Amino acid sequence: MSPTEEMVAFYFELGLAITQWANVELTLFEVASACMSKRDRKLLALGYFNLESFRGKLDFVDGVVEGKIKTKNPRIYTEWRTLYDKTSQLSVTRNKLAHNSVMGFLNGSAGRHIGIVPWITKDNPKIKKKAAPGVAPSDALCVRDIISFRFEGFHTRMRIENLAHKIARKPVPFSRLAPQPNSPPPIHEISAQMRAMIQPQRQSSRA
Repeated sequence: MSPTEEMVAFYFELGLAITQWANVELTLFEVASACMSKRDRKLLALGYFNLESFRGKLDFVDGVVEGKIKTKNPRIYTEWRTLYDKTSQLSVTRNKLAHNSVMGFLNGSAGRHIGIVPWITKDNPKIKKKAAPGVAPSDALCVRDIISFRFEGFHTRMRIENLAHKIARKPVPFSRLAPQPNSPPPIHEISAQMRAMIQPQRQSSRA
């Protein structure tokens, strides 16, 4: 994978990852909505969608589920808490993708020429290790890390949606969901995907 192909892949996957995260927020609302009567759902939506932070939304849903489900159905509540912890963990990575700095690394290996790292300031306590010049540090989020986050987020969203249906006593939509998300593809497959996307544009520009 050339650095140019990697840059295209990086921003393509970053855009997908951040926009797809909105589906997680929407599916969380479905969990809270399943706990409430139809007449209370408009007020529920008003409260939920007026919260700006993802943490606020997640804790809002947690409070609804705890109040409505914990004593009535401990098994479903335990499943929710597992998903709460997983979603909370993923939100940390999502914040890094949205708010940290993008840097290029000319001496990096394929797939690690560009990455997301903490903002570089002299007093930033999050910068703990220094990498070799021009090489991405070990905690940099590069293209395969972003794809991994996207796959985990999509898998978690489907688990949350299944849970919402269980609470509503409806058939789950993803009955054949795999226990774990897919692994990110190797670099050569990502490169081939980017070439397939770019090549038609090059051909049309020559016509």
